[in-house]
This record gives sequence, C-alpha cells and structure tokens, in this order.
Amino acid sequence: MILLVAAINWKLGGLTSLSLSYLSDGWGRGLAAGAVLDLKRPLVGISLLSYRTRSDLFNQMDLTFTYRSSPKGGVIYAFGGHYILSDYPFSNNTLVLFGGFGDYSYFSSFEAGAAYSMYGGDLSYGVLQVSVSAGRFVGSKVWFEAFAILSQVSDTLKFHLSSPVFPSFGATFRLLTGRFKPYVGAWLGRQFLAVKWYGLIVSNYPFVYEGGALLGLLVDVGNLRPGIHLTYDRLRDPIYRQASSRIGLSLSVSPAPSL
Repeated sequence: MILLVAAINWKLGGLTSLSLSYLSDGWGRGLAAGAVLDLKRPLVGISLLSYRTRSDLFNQMDLTFTYRSSPKGGVIYAFGGHYILSDYPFSNNTLVLFGGFGDYSYFSSFEAGAAYSMYGGDLSYGVLQVSVSAGRFVGSKVWFEAFAILSQVSDTLKFHLSSPVFPSFGATFRLLTGRFKPYVGAWLGRQFLAVKWYGLIVSNYPFVYEGGALLGLLVDVGNLRPGIHLTYDRLRDPIYRQASSRIGLSLSVSPAPSL
C-alpha cells in the first residue's frame, strides 16, 4: 500500500492555520482539508476527509479542542479532545480525551501525557494510552529526542488481536543550525489507534502499525519555514492479516518560530 500526502500549511494574521492534503493507498484515495484557530492558549480545529475505496465513499469530520496553560518555570500543561463523525461505522461518534504536560529549557525537554479513545459508535470500545518523550542537545547543533508509547485495548476479540497491549519506542535527530534543518527518525514496536503529536493526530482506522521511519527538511525563508517530509510505516490489517507498507509525502509552510 502506498500513501501519498501533499499538504500546505500557513497562517493568516498569526491566528489561523490551514491545510490541504491528498492521499492515495492500496485501498483507495482521498482529499483532506483542515483549519486550526490559534487563540494563544486554546486551539480549536476542524478537519474534513473524503476517502474513496474501490466500492465505497467515506466522509469524515474531526473537531478538535486543546487548552494550553501559560508557561510557568518552563512547564506547560495541556488537555483537550477530539469528536469524530464518519461514514465509516467504526470511527463514527468517536470521542478522544487527552492531557499532559511538558517541561522545557533551552538544552532539554521532557513530556508526558495520557489519552483515552472511545470507539464503536456507542463508545463501547476503549483504548487507553500513556506516552513519554525526552529531548536534549547532542553537542551544540543536533537535537536528539526519544519517545515511548504504551496503549491497551479494552476488547481484543472485537479487533481480532492476539494481545491487548501495544508498546512502541522511537527517536529522532534534528539539525537546528542555519537555514536548513534536516531531521531523521525511526520507531519500533506496535501501535493501534494511537494518539500522536501532542494529541493533534488520531489514527482512528483499525490498522496495526508495526514500525516506521521518517525523513525531512525544513528551510527558513524570511518569516516562513517551508518543509518537505517523507514517512514510511508498516501496517497490518488485524482482521484479514494482510500486511502492507505506507509511504507518506507532505509539503508544509508555516511561520518560522521567533527567537
């Protein structure tokens, strides 16, 4: 299976982030669009997805809310949730709640969080997840970050899973000097219905992810930071036991962080 994602993100007036994505894989193809309103502490987002397989058309809407505390001594707390409406029966009426904190300094960072996802239309199937990550400079130019995610599924029979526990571990290296900022990373283990990127991304289709890698480049151009990102993931359908690969390609443009 091949997934191709082309995304453009930008901000208007320092408040709004927009995205547009195209995807194609072994089962079909789709188009996604999203917007995030950044109100300093709260983030309010909406994303729309239209995905066509060989026999069906699925539409999805994901509403997201995140509240972030003001920094105190380098510590930020955040919590929020997703509500997902979808033509795909399993993902329809999905509710995801998440929260955590981050402790940041110039030389290091530590983050910890938890999420609980309720699936099945009637919210009868749950996934509990805890995650931690830590980062620090290696030398003066390279930022190293490692993470671990552990999730537990409440009903293994529903998903035809051999084990209710899914551990995964990964790391990334980023060069943070000059205009060009490349990064590379990889992860091992298994993920299922994972909540990632500080709660902003929910993998709400029931595939088991069995490891992956990522590669990218960000470039500072004036007040903007365009980037190109390549990802590879190994997937498995837990019902039909079909294994496949997913390759993702995305383009992004966002404001360059102020120093």
